[in-house]
Amino acid sequence: MPRFLLALIFLTSSALAQTDQVLIPNATPLEAAATGTNTVLAVYTKWIRDSPCGCGEIDAVRVNATDGTLLEPAFRIAPSLSLQTQPAVAFDGRRFLVVWNELADPPFFGPAQPDHLVGAFVDEDGGLTLPFTISAAHIGDRDHPVRPTIVWDGTRYLVFFSDLAMHAAGAAVSPSGEVGEAFHVSDALAIDSASAGPGSQVMVVWTDSGTVQLGMIGPELRVQPPIALASAASSGRVAWNGQTYLAVWRNENSVFARSIDPTGSLGDVHELMKDEYPYSPQLIAVGPLFVAAWGGPVAIAWIAPSGELAAPGPGTSYFPLLTSSNTLGPVLTSVGDRAMLFFYRSFYVNQFYGYANEYVSFITAPRRRVLRGR
Repeated sequence: MPRFLLALIFLTSSALAQTDQVLIPNATPLEAAATGTNTVLAVYTKWIRDSPCGCGEIDAVRVNATDGTLLEPAFRIAPSLSLQTQPAVAFDGRRFLVVWNELADPPFFGPAQPDHLVGAFVDEDGGLTLPFTISAAHIGDRDHPVRPTIVWDGTRYLVFFSDLAMHAAGAAVSPSGEVGEAFHVSDALAIDSASAGPGSQVMVVWTDSGTVQLGMIGPELRVQPPIALASAASSGRVAWNGQTYLAVWRNENSVFARSIDPTGSLGDVHELMKDEYPYSPQLIAVGPLFVAAWGGPVAIAWIAPSGELAAPGPGTSYFPLLTSSNTLGPVLTSVGDRAMLFFYRSFYVNQFYGYANEYVSFITAPRRRVLRGR
């Protein structure tokens, strides 16, 4: 019996309407997605039972960007005898680059080899290229995985990872797959999020000793001194809407946001939600606005460029999608003037049996702002 299903949900700013459609039987949670010209590529780790790292193989699904239907069955990105995990993906206007962590094979002779970061291109029609190694990397373990981050800056990909010294590093990858020399970004373990802005500028965020920090990387790949974004915080995310950056982060039981201009000047801090336990916050730009999503339970918020909520719903400042906390994800990508949200929810029938569904939602921008007390 299939344990995992993928269903399609349509969400308006005031109501939730669901149309169920089985798309992926026996799948594991989607982990990253990117929008192409007319398709969305979503990637995930197909787990192998009893693996040492929550590993397996990296699979992908191609989804119609207009209606959310599956274009073909799930397929493997790159066959390998090595265990694979923690994929990320971006689009360059012609094809996708998928990157992931790959465990080194146990050596038969000689010293052990390091784990490494691997990439492969995927055409919009699903065509695949041979995988290539980007760098040796520290990939963490089952309980503390280190996911790579990838962004297209208009001329090249920048891929961020944890190097063998367990410091955040980056490498440029050309559209043809040429890999540049790795460069140091931060003494922190890894980059949490990255977004490309004007003139091939890239903004990155990371967490170091409980402080979410911000770094700007110029076209020459020089990293500017970090800027403290928030203390007692974690899970920073950043996005660019064509005019300004926005960052969101977690702080205990709240999610906060603030704007950042291309020079690094910080706007005011705004609280998006509280009295919940949010995890895995995500952030994208959709036109001039931003969309944040988080789990526990899954909820979304439309955010103005200033960092304020763009359209609170009646009696609440965000839109909860599920009342159950048994959710994983979410994963966001921008599709035209809408956001596409993937999330995963498990259901327990009893202590011996359960199942889980993967959902995809289209989220439309609110039509008007709700003003309280006017």
